[in-house]
Amino acid sequence: MAVDYVHHHEALAGTGGGFLITGRLMEMRTPSVFEMPRRMSGESMLGPGQRYLWLCIPKNASRSIATMLGDAGAARLMESYQGPLTGEWASANLQPLYVFAFVRNPYARALSAWLNKVRPAPPSHNAAALHARHPGLRSGMDFDEFVQWLGGAYPRGQIDKHWAIQSDFICGNEGPKTDFVGRVETLEADMAALAEMTGDLGPVPRKNVTQKSEGPTEEAISRRSRDVLHSIYREDFERFGYRP
Repeated sequence: MAVDYVHHHEALAGTGGGFLITGRLMEMRTPSVFEMPRRMSGESMLGPGQRYLWLCIPKNASRSIATMLGDAGAARLMESYQGPLTGEWASANLQPLYVFAFVRNPYARALSAWLNKVRPAPPSHNAAALHARHPGLRSGMDFDEFVQWLGGAYPRGQIDKHWAIQSDFICGNEGPKTDFVGRVETLEADMAALAEMTGDLGPVPRKNVTQKSEGPTEEAISRRSRDVLHSIYREDFERFGYRP
């Protein structure tokens, strides 16, 4: 069984009348056959008995969500299927199931990616490998430098998953492929709302939390960087109701 996906608009505090769009549990319905989004992460997880599918979007509390679901018996797609995640594979292997994902303010997500993957010097082993794959990206760049690099980095389909457009993990050519889209900003409440599908998972664990004691806060991002990020992530701002 699945839950209808609806856009529920709420005034977003401190944004001068912006709107928050999130999934809410509504009338139960028969699940639909899963259709592949434009981009599929192998870190996405299938619930026990293929009851649900969480579409993982990196840098969106993904480590915390994965820990919760893994403790409840969910398995990563990359562990349960060894091969390319194609539309043909999805049609053959994924029975009708409930699909959900979590999105995040694009400014906050870019900051998180920079703090975790770019700013540390010397970089971690994984970060160093990431830098090696991306000419011009280097450890210790300040946030404005990173954003300017990001603005000219790669074509949409080749951009690294840690700063890829969120809509691509959720949407196909004809729009969202999810029954429920929650927000990192309301993670606890939205995970509780999903309990009918996932079971009671308890408190959200804090995993891979980036430290914001150094570097700009979201509110202090320069106008120039905001403009670049809005240009890159315009679809995410508009689709998920975040105010640029």
